[in-house]
Amino acid sequence: MNAEIKNKVVILLFLVLLVLLLNACDKGAITGHKTYSFSGFVTDSITGLPIDSARISVDDSITGPFWFTDSSGYYIGVGFQGSQILKTLYVQRTSYDTQSRNIDLDRNLTNINFKMIPD
Repeated sequence: MNAEIKNKVVILLFLVLLVLLLNACDKGAITGHKTYSFSGFVTDSITGLPIDSARISVDDSITGPFWFTDSSGYYIGVGFQGSQILKTLYVQRTSYDTQSRNIDLDRNLTNINFKMIPD
């Protein structure tokens, strides 16, 4: 086998191994995006009653992802991916002022509760 063919075989093997390695790796580690979850309750600031169907978004995204509260005012944002540690959660519901809270994705992300103020 001549040197040119050997070089091509070595390069081809290297590329095959690289593809296999990249498929085996955690894609989040490669892209810098980790997956996070967060949860809490949304209630009326005056009555204390739960608010259903409130929309939760990260960094006031127009395109999503969005999560919504259930009838008990509970929400869980599952599978959110981000490359930045500091984010802002926004909660919106008709007849209420928009609420926001800064969060650190490397900290405890449970019980992020909001008290909505009627407008």
